[in-house]
Amino acid sequence: MNSDLSRPEDLDTDVALPCPYCDTAVPLPDTGDQVLCPSCGRRFDIAIQQAYARGEDAFLSAADLVLRAAYRGDGRSVFRAKALPDSLPLPPDVIHAYQRAYSALRVALRGTLSDEQYLSANRMLAEITRLFAPRSIVSPLEAEYWARRAVEAIVQQELDRIRERLAVPPASPVFGHLQRLHLRLRGRRLSQTLAKLTRQLQELEDAIGFLDPPRPPSG
Repeated sequence: MNSDLSRPEDLDTDVALPCPYCDTAVPLPDTGDQVLCPSCGRRFDIAIQQAYARGEDAFLSAADLVLRAAYRGDGRSVFRAKALPDSLPLPPDVIHAYQRAYSALRVALRGTLSDEQYLSANRMLAEITRLFAPRSIVSPLEAEYWARRAVEAIVQQELDRIRERLAVPPASPVFGHLQRLHLRLRGRRLSQTLAKLTRQLQELEDAIGFLDPPRPPSG
């Protein structure tokens, strides 16, 4: 579940980081918490981006370990056909990798991420907690929380795209009017969905006792 702005595999994140907004490799300063991208001119938090990079790496490592554990050398599945995947134990190295990803992504979501990173982080946490909940590593409520957070991020991105399109004057008076009417109706429905998700997420945060809920991108 890599974001569209995936960094080069050989990039040492202690020396340089990809800009989360334009993917330019930005050398890190000797001092300071933030860095200015020379390409797009946007600032980003170094520790938050390093946490996101660690989380993404650990998640991909865990996913690779799961694939290796699922098959023997001859390619046959080691799981019985009637066994439910969520009822089977995960190998310890897979659990540890997912736990590293979980911890790092929780740190990353305390700061400001790009829209794509925010969605990707929530999707990764939704997948991790989906695997952890039936194995009593996290609560079912938390698994539901991250799944809804991922949906919220998707809805918000679509709503933002609609608002951007409505800000541009229509090319055709007739067809443009019909298209804008459709976009307004779609945007209204998405806004209602987003409001409902916001209420549900607040209720889940209260039930779980989250002290540091994720910080959505500011745009």
